[in-house]
Amino acid sequence: MGAENPFGTYANAFRIVPDNDREVFLDFCIYSARTNTAQVVSRVRVAVEFLATVQERIARDVGSTPVSKNTIFLMNLPGSGEEN
Repeated sequence: MGAENPFGTYANAFRIVPDNDREVFLDFCIYSARTNTAQVVSRVRVAVEFLATVQERIARDVGSTPVSKNTIFLMNLPGSGEEN
């Protein structure tokens, strides 16, 4: 793996960014509620059809894990004026 960290990078949020008609980017981010900012630490391109599976598995896993706060953060792309 060279100089890459085999354990990955910490992320506590992600966003979905459309790329074209068939694919989207999943941006994994470190989100700070204190400053209401996020930094992308990893980006993965996936087929749109894969999003239903991602949503299903997140819902299943979050539903079986105690969660202290169910908060969804929507962040804007810098300079875009669009909601993500």
